[in-house]
Amino acid sequence: MAHNSSADQWKHVLGEAEYRLAVTYLDCIESGLRAAASECGGLTEIARYVIAGGGRRVRPLVTLATCDALAGRWANAAQGAVAVELIHTASLIHDDIIDRSEVRRGQATAHLRFGTNLALLSGDMLVFTALETAHALSGAVKVLTAACCSMCLGEVTTDRVESGRLKTGALFRAAAEVGALGAGASEDQIRLFGHYGESLGTAYQLRDDELDGDGCVSPRRFADEAHADLADLPASCAKELLVQLTRFAWERPQ
Repeated sequence: MAHNSSADQWKHVLGEAEYRLAVTYLDCIESGLRAAASECGGLTEIARYVIAGGGRRVRPLVTLATCDALAGRWANAAQGAVAVELIHTASLIHDDIIDRSEVRRGQATAHLRFGTNLALLSGDMLVFTALETAHALSGAVKVLTAACCSMCLGEVTTDRVESGRLKTGALFRAAAEVGALGAGASEDQIRLFGHYGESLGTAYQLRDDELDGDGCVSPRRFADEAHADLADLPASCAKELLVQLTRFAWERPQ
C-alpha cells in the first residue's frame, strides 16, 4: 500500500474514483522511491530519511495521470515519475539549507540531522540518481535537466510570480511533459501538457505564498488556465484527477 502520509492526504480532497486511482499510482511511486534511495551508497541513510518524511507526491501524480489521460500505459512513465519526485526532494534539502530551516514535514531537516556537508551531497546525489532513473524514457532527461536549470534561476529571482513559474512551475511542467512522453504523445500534446503543468505549479506556489501570509497575486487565474488546457481531453478518471488537482492548487487549506 502507498505510504500513509502521501495517500491519506488525498482521501478527502479527491473524488472516490480519483482517490483509488491516486492510491494505485502512489503505491508505484513509493516503491520506486525506496528502490532509488537504496542505490545511494554511503548516502542511503540520508536519502531514506528524507524520502520517509512523506509529502503529497503531487508532481509524480501529475506525471502518471498525464500519461494515463493520454491513453498511454501509465507504468511506462513510472520511472520518470520517481525521477521527478527525487528532484523535488533534492530541492527541499537545498532549500532548507539556504533558508536555515530546522523542521520539514514534522521532522528535523537533513542538514540539522546529518550536517550541512552530507545534506548537500545527498541532495546532489538524488538529482543524479533522478537523471539516471529517467534515462530509460526517451527525452525525459532533457526535460528534467531544463527544469533543474530553471529552478536554480528561480531561486535568485525576486519577482514572486516569475520565481514561482521558474521554480515550482518548471518542475510541474516537467512532470506533465514526462508523462506525455511516456504516452508517446505528439509535440503539440507535450506542449499543451507542459503549459498545464507550469500553470498548475505556479498556482500551487502562489497558494503557498498566501498560506505563508506573503501572497501578492491570486493563484486562481493560473489554476483556471491549467483547467482550460484539459478541455479537449477525452473523459477519463485520470483526466478528472488532473482537473481536481487544479482546484486543489488554488484553494487547498494549510
